[in-house]
Amino acid sequence: MEKSESTENYFKFGIYLGREIVSEKIFSADSFNPVVRYSVDIRPMIPSIIQRLQKVFSKRNLNYIWSGNELEGYQYDLLKEYKRVTKYLNPREKNKLTRPVSSRENINGKIIRGVKMKFGLYINNNPIVERNFYVENYNPTVRFSTDLLEIVQGTHIISDDHRTDRGIVGDIYDYLKGKDVSHMWEDYDIINTYGVAIHQIRELNSNERAEMLNKIGNRFFVKQKRNYFKAIMQKQNQQNQTR
Repeated sequence: MEKSESTENYFKFGIYLGREIVSEKIFSADSFNPVVRYSVDIRPMIPSIIQRLQKVFSKRNLNYIWSGNELEGYQYDLLKEYKRVTKYLNPREKNKLTRPVSSRENINGKIIRGVKMKFGLYINNNPIVERNFYVENYNPTVRFSTDLLEIVQGTHIISDDHRTDRGIVGDIYDYLKGKDVSHMWEDYDIINTYGVAIHQIRELNSNERAEMLNKIGNRFFVKQKRNYFKAIMQKQNQQNQTR
């Protein structure tokens, strides 16, 4: 008997330097409503994401110490570990501590200088959004710092008052979760106003859904729609009984 393989949907946030992966973080997409999952729009977040990445990649005072299991109490110096490991690699291996050549480009009449990088958000490796950004005074050791981990994945404590920084991935997750909750409440309003079943809501296109939400206070429209969906349900029940 063949095993049936379940497919898990996932989001991936990645930062790239040319063809190199600098940082990637994957998180589940199955915890979100399919409508939200496949209609992600983070364009309002892009300027903030670019600013945060530019800031960290040009940072000079960095922390390279990563603490493992607190109970075992071990620590890794990520930069020192990289230097140790690369001693035994093929000399042709690209040295990630070498500063890349800076670019100079005219974008919409504005001269942009710096190391050209890219970030992207993907679902199942399919791009949702990809954007190039440029970093002046690029510091190649950033990729071995916990500063980059915290910007991408977040950190629990960033100051004495224990404020939580969710990081870029955490912000995207919170944004999607907010959309997901709003979507569920919209489903609730449609079900209770129009008397439809959840599977009928899933069959609505975006324009039909928006119209039904916008006209919840229109009694004539609501009555018309309730009768329409009621007739469909009766027809489906009759078909099921004759089978």
